[in-house]
Amino acid sequence: MNVFFISLFAVLIHGFGSASHSGPNCKPGEPVVSNLIISSADGGKTWTDLSKGLPNVKELRHVLVTGKDTYVTVGNNHLYKLVSAGVWQKENIGGSMMGTVMSQDSSYQPNFFLGIFEGKDGPYVSVHESGLYQRTATGYWQAVHTDLPDNRIYNIIELEDGSTLVGTEGGIFKKTGKGGSWVNVLSTKWASNMTHHGAVVVTSSPTGIWVSDNYGSNWTNTLKDKMGNYALCATADKIYAIRPYVDAANNQESDQITETAFMSSDQGKTWTPINKGLLQVDRLYQVIQSGNMLISSNSQGIGISNDHGYNWENVFEKPGTDKMMIWRLVNQGSVIYAVKGSSGC
Repeated sequence: MNVFFISLFAVLIHGFGSASHSGPNCKPGEPVVSNLIISSADGGKTWTDLSKGLPNVKELRHVLVTGKDTYVTVGNNHLYKLVSAGVWQKENIGGSMMGTVMSQDSSYQPNFFLGIFEGKDGPYVSVHESGLYQRTATGYWQAVHTDLPDNRIYNIIELEDGSTLVGTEGGIFKKTGKGGSWVNVLSTKWASNMTHHGAVVVTSSPTGIWVSDNYGSNWTNTLKDKMGNYALCATADKIYAIRPYVDAANNQESDQITETAFMSSDQGKTWTPINKGLLQVDRLYQVIQSGNMLISSNSQGIGISNDHGYNWENVFEKPGTDKMMIWRLVNQGSVIYAVKGSSGC
């Protein structure tokens, strides 16, 4: 499964917490959240609200859906696992759980999450400047970054050839097998979003989109853009690269490319703008694939396309009235999951 990494977001974790425990349940009179996370098993025709039991916040930060579990991050530094309908269990990852749940994230918070990612032996969570942790079968989150040269980790993917790639502030590191050493295969300021299909791996950096066709061993900068941080999706025959909204008034880059949505049909060697013509929406934020369908998060809400993105049917409205609020998407099998989040960092 390709998991969309959403944000680009310090103190060290001094130990691990105790076993996970259940989060708070809503009491009579307390606000009840709704439509923070929704799912659809019929291509967007009907949606189920999974938000019951979550803290009363306006948005979620990250989402991970595996074949077994669903996780979301709330505020900057709280991770919840869906145990059953209406019951979310708070995960304890030592120092990363300090502080209270925030409804606003305008001030600096230590130990905030950079993302949650799928792993063959359990999910990973990255904590800002504190490293990478993996959940064991017993529910304990174990540090797995101790031999990494850079613990500012934005993404991790495990490839079919047995190797692992980690995107960090200092670029991408690769390890072959569990006993191998980490090698810096791409040196760049940071490597955030990563996705792959087979041997083809794609990443986003401050210099644009980089592509590897040999499981991350060698890289080529095929789409140059100083405003990087693209949302990425790799399918069997296409790659989509979507740049989030950038306020022109705050943009200091005079040579930025004006297009913000691209598609490649040759494994990332060349890119075709799809802002105009293919899309009937003002702005595209993300594209994922579920079976033969493409699902988009766009300025009107959630769209479904059954013809490779040429035409879109809007199946769920945009969340809220704030222009920065968008849906963030993942899929597991034939089920689509969407979380209400912000298009800002």
